[in-house]
Amino acid sequence: MMRHKKMLFLVLFCWMIASCIAQIHLAQAQDGTSASMVIRHPTGQSEKDKRYEYMIKLLRLILEHTTEAYGAYELQPNTMPMTPERMIRDVVDGKLDVIQFPISERANAELLPIRIPMRKGLLGWRILLIRKEDQEKFAQVKTLEDLKQFRAGYGEQWADLPVLQANVGNVVTSNQYDALFVMLAGKRFDYLHRGLHEPWAELEARKEQLPNLQVEETILLHYPLGNYLYVSQNNPQLAKRLEEGFRAAIADGSFEQLFQAEYGEIIHKANIKQRILIEFTNPILPNDMLPDDSALWLTFEDLARY
Repeated sequence: MMRHKKMLFLVLFCWMIASCIAQIHLAQAQDGTSASMVIRHPTGQSEKDKRYEYMIKLLRLILEHTTEAYGAYELQPNTMPMTPERMIRDVVDGKLDVIQFPISERANAELLPIRIPMRKGLLGWRILLIRKEDQEKFAQVKTLEDLKQFRAGYGEQWADLPVLQANVGNVVTSNQYDALFVMLAGKRFDYLHRGLHEPWAELEARKEQLPNLQVEETILLHYPLGNYLYVSQNNPQLAKRLEEGFRAAIADGSFEQLFQAEYGEIIHKANIKQRILIEFTNPILPNDMLPDDSALWLTFEDLARY
C-alpha cells in the first residue's frame, strides 16, 4: 500500500513538473521570448577560407543588439566547405539561415537581402595576387589596356565573374577556391584580383605551400560592389531582426569599432595613395544596390586617409 502511494505521488509530481514546463513554453511563445533562435551559417569555401570569420563577428554584434526585442540566439556553424552556388541553394532549401554574398540581381531575386553593406563596399576595391617574379611587369601597368596584356584567373561561381569578363575578356576559372592559388603559382594565369581585405590572410594561410606569391604593390581596381547578408524569402522575421540590429550597431558606433578593428590595419597596409586606380564597369550591378546613406560606402579618399 505504501509503495502504491509513493508511486502515485511520483506520477503526480512528474505531471505537475511537465505541466509547469508546458505553461512556461506557452507563455514564451505568446510573448515572443521562446527558446533561442537558431541561426545556421556557413564557415567558408574551404578549410583555409578565413573570409567568414568577420561575418560571424558581425552576426554576433547584430544579434546582441536585438536580444531584448527578439530573445536569445544560437549561431550554428555548418563547417562543410561550400561553393557559392551551394550556399544559395541551401538557404532556399532551408538548410542554412544566413549567408554573406556579393550584391547581385541573382542573389536579390532568390534571397532576401539585408541592404546594408557588411564591409562598407570594401569588396569592390580590388588588389592583385601575383607571382613575386612578375612585380616589375605589373609596375608598368597604368591603364585597363595595359592590364589586358596579362591573364586573369577567378572563381567559376563567384558572383562578380561577369565583371572581370566584361572588362578584361577571357578569364581562366576554377570551381575550387584553393585551386586558384595553386594555379596562379603554377602559371596557369598571371593574377587573381581580391577584395582589398582578403589577400594578406589568404597568403598567410598558404605561405609554406606557395611561397612565390605576393600582393601586387602598384595597382588598385574598383567597381561598385559589396556584400549583403542574405536570408530566405520565407524568413522575413530574421531579416527584420538583422536589419534592426545592424542599424542599432551603426547608430551606437559599435559597427565602426568592429570594422576598424578588423580592417583598419589592412587598409593601411594596402598603401592606397601609392596605387594606380583602374575603374571597371559593373554589368551585374542592381539598380537599387546603392543605399541612400553614402557614408556606408568607402570612397577612394576614405581609403587614402588610412
